[in-house]
Amino acid sequence: MIRHYLKVAIRNFLSHKTQTLVSLFGLAIAFACVSLAAYWNHYERTYDSFQDNADRIYCIREKIAIKYSYAQNTPESLHRYLKENYPEIEASCLVGKITSGASREYYQVIRKGLMVSVNETTYPTLIMPKKITPEALEIFNFEWVAGDKNIAAYGDNQIAISEQLAQALCGNKSPLGQTMKFYDIEYEDYTFECEIVGVYKTRTKHSTLKFDVIMPAGLSVQGYTYVLLKPGVNHEQFIKKVQTDTIRQNASPSRVYSLITPLSAMHYTYPEEGTNVNLEDVTLFSSSAVLLALCALLNYLILFVSRLRARGR
Repeated sequence: MIRHYLKVAIRNFLSHKTQTLVSLFGLAIAFACVSLAAYWNHYERTYDSFQDNADRIYCIREKIAIKYSYAQNTPESLHRYLKENYPEIEASCLVGKITSGASREYYQVIRKGLMVSVNETTYPTLIMPKKITPEALEIFNFEWVAGDKNIAAYGDNQIAISEQLAQALCGNKSPLGQTMKFYDIEYEDYTFECEIVGVYKTRTKHSTLKFDVIMPAGLSVQGYTYVLLKPGVNHEQFIKKVQTDTIRQNASPSRVYSLITPLSAMHYTYPEEGTNVNLEDVTLFSSSAVLLALCALLNYLILFVSRLRARGR
């Protein structure tokens, strides 16, 4: 029976070479594009899925539009206010970016990244150091490899780095006690040095938050506020509750932090750092792949119907 089917298939192919080749080629391209689109869509939507309790971590910011994005302007005091006033919260922290102020009248958030070096060994990839409060170590499950994990006791010029960065800069030698130099690629006059006092396990690259270098956040630091909800908390009710809470900051006007995003959705909604691909691009590619597959199948169906009619005649 199989031999018979093969003979029929070969005869049909030889009878309609061009149309059969076009149909097979179109179907192959279509199915390849659909598979790639499905994988790409899954990849974009599963950022931080490795994170324990990722479904209970939320990012809170004030909704102030700034050229296609939103300001990361929650103060350091916000995470403490939320922890004290919301029993639904298990833990809260602030994650901010480092700022530079050398030779300028105001502090500028470093947006393009920094180059780092230890003993004249320069790391080739731009990094974005993070200023964090100690609670972030609990929320994001940092695993310590060496050194002091009590980041609250760090001095102003003390830092901890990831195991991957330590390996790149120091090889098999211990980075503890080494001096790391930072160079701002945008403002060449801005450099500073820090002592490495801790090393932690590298988190996967499939994450919105890149923790290559961490240091303690001061009272004047601003950034994103993250909260870890307790198990069983209704997140919709919590979001609605925070969005209607008017928070007074000393002498500042009352502010409402209404932009609350799940950690799992941060990458494709409000990424912390600029991305080259938007979710709309993935959706457009997926739609095009599905349309291509339908056209290829329709072409193959027309070929099949035309052969049936030829046999009928």
